[in-house]
Amino acid sequence: MLLKLFFAFSIIGLFAFGGGYSALSVMEELIVNKFNLIDSNEFWKIVGIAQITPGPIALNIATFVGAQKEKIIGSIISTIAVICFPSVLSFLIIITLKKSKNNFIINSIFESLQKMIPVLVALSLLSLFINVISDVRNFIILALSFLLIFLFPKISVLIKIIICGFLSIIIYYLLLI
Repeated sequence: MLLKLFFAFSIIGLFAFGGGYSALSVMEELIVNKFNLIDSNEFWKIVGIAQITPGPIALNIATFVGAQKEKIIGSIISTIAVICFPSVLSFLIIITLKKSKNNFIINSIFESLQKMIPVLVALSLLSLFINVISDVRNFIILALSFLLIFLFPKISVLIKIIICGFLSIIIYYLLLI
């Protein structure tokens, strides 16, 4: 299992271009479908937890999934795996860019990667939306949160988050849907 965690999060670290949110669809594909570490519903719950904890989302997901599967050693292995290769890759990219600032091919590669990131973000949003609308309670929470955010733009974001949290609690635990 430790090897599985290491490979899954190493691949995520290597191929998760554009940061956490653009990488969510890649993470879901690897963690849920390829390595079968957790199911899709559990993945999106972990994403929710990872969003509210400080730090990069991929790192938080790696730590949480690793801890869930193999306790402390799993979280350490997953965390190291998700940051090790990107750190080395970043270092190599910086060296390459410094040596070849005016190289057309290298500039084209980076320009292509920049254009790919919005597509990855859209895929992640689509996957999250599909997961949310699969449950009536989640859909109601999504709709109420959306209305609260856009109908009351002058209310502080912090207040909106607290209200949405209370709405979620009420819908999940007090209403039997």
